Amino acid sequence: MFKVGHIDNTAGLSTRNLLSSYRLISYEPSVTLPDTSLKSSFVVNKPKSKGKSSQAMLHVFPNPANEFIVIAYRLEKEGDLTIVSQDGRIVHTQIINPGQNQVVVRVNYLTSGIYVARMVEGKKVHSTKFTVK
Repeated sequence: MFKVGHIDNTAGLSTRNLLSSYRLISYEPSVTLPDTSLKSSFVVNKPKSKGKSSQAMLHVFPNPANEFIVIAYRLEKEGDLTIVSQDGRIVHTQIINPGQNQVVVRVNYLTSGIYVARMVEGKKVHSTKFTVK
């Protein structure tokens, strides 16, 4: 028996990649989360209306990032997360759910520069900048 996708086992890597390509298994490599004391980009948007007292939050760390970012958020309903480069290209997009409250996004394939993480919840849009080294 071998570990599927173990780094020292080429047969396991090939098997994992083949099964993943046919969507028979899902594979996400493990990611070590960063120290939360690192510099981060943080924005809290408070509604100006006196109605419902909800708060949307979007927090990106580490900033600057090398291999991944953790995006912490607070939503009331399903939303969309988009990462946009300086030249306006969308480099990442995904649906985010209110129950999760954070997501890890790999950024090691991005070129160095400033990016914008944008969260859309209904008609509300929240964004914050972060840097990739």
